[in-house]
Amino acid sequence: MSEIKSKNIAKLNPFKNFISGMEFNACIGDNSGTIREHRDTYIAEGFKKSAHLIYEGILSDKIFVDVAVYPMFYCCRHSIELYLKVIIKQLLWIYKMKKEEDASYTNIKKNLSYHNIKKLKNDFLSLQKVDPDCKKVFVSELKYFDSLIRDYYFDDIPTAFRYTYKKNQQDINLPDKKLMDIGIFYKKYEKLIKQLEYYDYFCDKLCADYATKTFTEQLSRTQLEKISKQLPPVTSNKFKIEKVKICKKYKLSSNQCSDAINKIKTHRAFSLNIGIENKFKHIRNKTIRKLVELIKISEQIHILKPMAIIKGETKFDDPKKNTQENQKIREQLEMQFQTEGNKFIMSAKKQELAMLLSFVEIWKTGNYCEVLEKIYKRWLNYPVRDSVGYVLQNVCYNSAEKLLNGFKICGQKTYIKIFEKYYRNNNKLFTSLVKN
Repeated sequence: MSEIKSKNIAKLNPFKNFISGMEFNACIGDNSGTIREHRDTYIAEGFKKSAHLIYEGILSDKIFVDVAVYPMFYCCRHSIELYLKVIIKQLLWIYKMKKEEDASYTNIKKNLSYHNIKKLKNDFLSLQKVDPDCKKVFVSELKYFDSLIRDYYFDDIPTAFRYTYKKNQQDINLPDKKLMDIGIFYKKYEKLIKQLEYYDYFCDKLCADYATKTFTEQLSRTQLEKISKQLPPVTSNKFKIEKVKICKKYKLSSNQCSDAINKIKTHRAFSLNIGIENKFKHIRNKTIRKLVELIKISEQIHILKPMAIIKGETKFDDPKKNTQENQKIREQLEMQFQTEGNKFIMSAKKQELAMLLSFVEIWKTGNYCEVLEKIYKRWLNYPVRDSVGYVLQNVCYNSAEKLLNGFKICGQKTYIKIFEKYYRNNNKLFTSLVKN
């Protein structure tokens, strides 16, 4: 920290004057690096780490336990409150998508402005009905979870560890509590916060599922996918028989089951399970053929490339590759790849390049196929021909796995078959990917 003269300290504003060094400049508010929707999780993490630092201070005798207990309890409690509220907000978002805003929704949302841990826990558990998987996740550890969180029920305002007196300034806080075992308390807190972090992760993933809008009032995206795999092709004589079984298994009316099947029929990936392909736009055969030729060239380059350059010395995984002949072949292939790659980008339609970039992005980012159209529109508006290097690197260079996985995620059976036509006989990778 740079020297700050004590006589000048009163004139300095910590929100305007930044002279202590970069490591002391804390990013806060909208400059904190996290979007508002996720910031409470970020803040909860801060209180959790603060509690840990206080506990470490007690263990190392840097902080007297009778002094440390107050901020430590509050940091633990506040992180728990924040995590509960984050989880409840996520579940309320799903609830609103499925059932709109009713009295139950309004009451739970209102409780978010309060600090009562017990009420928040009960609201959190009451929202498990929003998705079938919630009940499995929440109820499985309910007794254990309740035994961990009940330590905080008594401090319902919360002021017990923040002030000597209660709000009326007459009644004392903690009148019936004399001692607290910090060791037990903190170990239970670690277990509890770990469970809440898992619930937050689970609910965050659940929100991503519902953001796709692939659900019905009765069934989640996960259930629709399972049903699509249970059903035979729509042309099968057994289709109606299996539909009856699904109605019984998921307690659906005939109309509700028909709604679910219609959802599956229009879904790019799930529809393929029942023999329907929802092909995404059109990539010409000659474009895929030229692309495969480029991929083959790039794979030869990749084989002949050095494994790494360590301390200025080129290292090969196979010393036999380190020959002048191989180096010459590699350089020729690299020139050929660049020349043919430029021709490919100029000859392919802009829509085709946008589609190929979209399929690669779907796989790389782990997105669902529901965002394919959105990603495609973004690439379509991007000047792809001005980014030759990026297109060659991401779509053409050693990219068979990326493209095949992208096609597969989006249920593009036709493109996989065309790719097979030009690629299968010379690549073992294709066979393994399609079988999986």
